[in-house]
Amino acid sequence: MACPALVRHGRECYKIARLTLGKFNRERGSRSRRWLVEYPRAGHLLIFFLIIAITIMSVFSIERSERLEEFAELNRDAIAVGSAIERRAFANTSYLQAGAALFGVRNEVTPDLFERFVSQLHLGTPNRGVDGIGWAPVIGSSEIEAF
Repeated sequence: MACPALVRHGRECYKIARLTLGKFNRERGSRSRRWLVEYPRAGHLLIFFLIIAITIMSVFSIERSERLEEFAELNRDAIAVGSAIERRAFANTSYLQAGAALFGVRNEVTPDLFERFVSQLHLGTPNRGVDGIGWAPVIGSSEIEAF
């Protein structure tokens, strides 16, 4: 509805438009149009609050995905470290079992035999986890002074 006297009678024209739209809305049963006519800034506020809600949900979603990604990365690192420790433990266990087998088979182990044994283990390669294997003779308490 056009109001020719809008400049002179702005409030009256608004009231007439509101009453006319209110009657129209009652006939159709639309509450939202009546609400938007009675509160003209409500549409803008509604859009503003919807955008804020979407932004907040997006921020929480991004933060949650970053936390999950960080947790997954830490989990991968922990698995890798655990596997490396397990491999080293198995290698050290193998060396100890081989040494036990040598001493179990031989009654007396000479320095030359032990040196050949250690050279066959190939401990010179890096990152094996074993610091070193050495030979020392077995002596009794009465032989300490002579040694």
